[in-house]
Amino acid sequence: MTLVLTYPFGDKAIFISDFRIRIKTGSGNVCQYDVLIKLLKIGEEIGLFVSGDSQFWEDVLPKLQAVSQEINIENITDNDGTFCSVLKETFINGNYEFSRGLGFIIDLTTKSNCQFYIQCYNTSCDIDKTDDRKATIFGSGDKVPQIEDRVNRVATVLEKQCDNDLYRIASGVRKEVIAALKDAGAASFEKLGISPYMAIGILDNDHFYICGEHTIAHSYSEKGIVEFKHSFGRNQENRIVLRDDKTGEEKEVQSIDKFSIPGERYVFDPQQLSQDSDPSLLYPDDDAVYLFHQWCVSEMELLGLRVVYRSVQKIEFVTKDRLCERTILSQGIKDDIDNAEFDKYIDSRDVYFLVAFGQRVGLETKLSDVTIFDHKFLSKYIKNYHNLIYKN
Repeated sequence: MTLVLTYPFGDKAIFISDFRIRIKTGSGNVCQYDVLIKLLKIGEEIGLFVSGDSQFWEDVLPKLQAVSQEINIENITDNDGTFCSVLKETFINGNYEFSRGLGFIIDLTTKSNCQFYIQCYNTSCDIDKTDDRKATIFGSGDKVPQIEDRVNRVATVLEKQCDNDLYRIASGVRKEVIAALKDAGAASFEKLGISPYMAIGILDNDHFYICGEHTIAHSYSEKGIVEFKHSFGRNQENRIVLRDDKTGEEKEVQSIDKFSIPGERYVFDPQQLSQDSDPSLLYPDDDAVYLFHQWCVSEMELLGLRVVYRSVQKIEFVTKDRLCERTILSQGIKDDIDNAEFDKYIDSRDVYFLVAFGQRVGLETKLSDVTIFDHKFLSKYIKNYHNLIYKN
């Protein structure tokens, strides 16, 4: 239950990794902690971002370190080589769960690298090179609807725009990953065991580093503007911590090989991304719900403009985790509204509504940028339409 991601381009790559680990307590309950950096270092040249069974990775790490001198850029992806053999032998001889990793090895002589992925399952352990300019996502994060396509699309654009600024590319990709998780529902972080804050790793030819960060972010809503401040890096005691700079609360980050249960549950969510309402929880007995959004803008009154923006999307609950998969059915803007008409529109923002299964085709096929402003049509599907959205 994690999210690790890489997007390679040539001898460069970005990595995104969350901090959450889920542990079963003695009572059988699952507790979540945002305290784990999921990077394993094997010698000075090899790094692995891992997912799956943390006990497997803890057990295999010293064995890989013991043979690190036998592993090089030429043989690391050899499925009959030392690296793969140690992984396979350890995995088969233990009672481990399906585990995967995204890794790299650096050749300091040629100043080059090799990027690869690992999959260990049943009695197999496979290693292969990652595809250039294509996202590879491991852990429960690969269940998020459309996440791979979204990352590939954004990374392609950012590579062209950011002029080799790897941090800007990685930051933009991370933003898209978080947006995909939010679209899947605010509860997706808890359901999938993924922390709302994620670390960035940069591989640039023969250099690799994890980025420390001081972040100032803002949330905008009808309630106003909220500022968030948080950081990831070393504190005054030289310990690596996650810190909420507004409250002063901080938690030390641990490595897999030195992990100890930190006691009470700890979730690092300084931007409160997991605290929004989630339609899958609001409608636990339904397979889908619709979201009508209306935004009324009167601030352009001096220009003689009053604008109403509308959209309708369908939210289907998919996978056993009931993640939200969203499809925009229609959207439209109306800006030719006089004062009296504009006052009938309610700045309602988000309104969820259910539609009986047999009526869904009628709604979805007839929705357009015209019918989205047809009050008679919409009132047939949206209960209390004239109280919530448009005054009759």
